Amino acid sequence: MHNNDKYLMKVSDQLLVGTTIRFSKDGWLLLSIGKRTVFCYNPFTKATIRLPDVPDGYALGGMSFSSVPTSGDCVVIVISNWFPYFSSNDFYFLVTEPGKRATDWNIYQFRYKSHYINDFMPCINNPVFHNGVFYCLDYNGMLGVFDVKKGDRGWEVLSKSLKQFSNFYPSYLVECDEKLLLVNVGQSGKSVDIYRLDDSEMVWVKLNSLGKHALFISYTSSFSVVAPRSCMENKIYFPRLHGESILYYSLDTCRYHCVGSNQHSSQDFHNTKERLSCTWIQPNWSQA
Repeated sequence: MHNNDKYLMKVSDQLLVGTTIRFSKDGWLLLSIGKRTVFCYNPFTKATIRLPDVPDGYALGGMSFSSVPTSGDCVVIVISNWFPYFSSNDFYFLVTEPGKRATDWNIYQFRYKSHYINDFMPCINNPVFHNGVFYCLDYNGMLGVFDVKKGDRGWEVLSKSLKQFSNFYPSYLVECDEKLLLVNVGQSGKSVDIYRLDDSEMVWVKLNSLGKHALFISYTSSFSVVAPRSCMENKIYFPRLHGESILYYSLDTCRYHCVGSNQHSSQDFHNTKERLSCTWIQPNWSQA
């Protein structure tokens, strides 16, 4: 982000061979190997926290954790959209607490359908922990809320959230300035719309500016920062490259540009490449 400098950190740990990045937060990665092995890893300190094996048959869907895995109140969740021995109308939250050295997953079963809205289908973007609960995004922009403390009674679909987005194009949840935002990206990136969740009415309200904040979004991890440089304010950074430069969308110009270059300006994703096997990460060197 600073003058387009690049840094390469070689990781020789055999533990990482064959892993898939599932989630990133506060400098920690949530990784999986195969269908059952899940663990937390800090690539800066090389610290590893093993989690219980995922029970047989549960597919790994959206994954998230509430706080740094070394903290006593950390909660890790997995959304499983399929299990061969039960109805296809069901989905599952798998929950474990590494800070309490849990040796198993608590499993909570819910229906896709609710009294208000049919066919809530959690999308591949990861849940976001906000105000003590996990928010999950539906492919059409609907919001579901999972409160781990309530267990089997902890799932709710917000009936007023707007079912207005197309399931063909991605949307991302991100916490910004203690508010929950939704970034909706249109076909080939031709439109980028930002919405803030109104906590009183529980509806999406459209935003036209991020102020001094910048957003970093991807399937595995999305977060906001107060821009360290004024040139980064009011921008959304994507896991896409134009040549070797990171692509961002400016809400000031309503166009795409590249970090460290003034030559690229576009209205869509034309001539850019998405990096699928990647994540945004905020360095964390703490040994605590």
